Amino acid sequence: MHVAALLMSGFAPICAPMTIVPYQLLSSETLTRLLEDFVTREGALHGHREFELGDKVDAVVRQLNSGLAAIVFDEVTDSFTITMTEHLPAHGTSDERKLE
Repeated sequence: MHVAALLMSGFAPICAPMTIVPYQLLSSETLTRLLEDFVTREGALHGHREFELGDKVDAVVRQLNSGLAAIVFDEVTDSFTITMTEHLPAHGTSDERKLE
């Protein structure tokens, strides 16, 4: 399922026009493509040593599973990023996160 389609299925924006997309609701194929795109982006920082694509993807999956990272979709640019949840200031309940 395309991320934009997920947004139309009832996700509440954390801050218009940005939404945290629960990675568990993405198909494994969509999640894999999204993660591969993210870890191979120009300018991505991966430290001083080289890692295989699968190792990079696995590292991001571990961060998503542990709640250290989140997928954020920007409706204006129709793009996503993955960011550390500590960079998402919490407002209200722990389930309601907004970007400022």
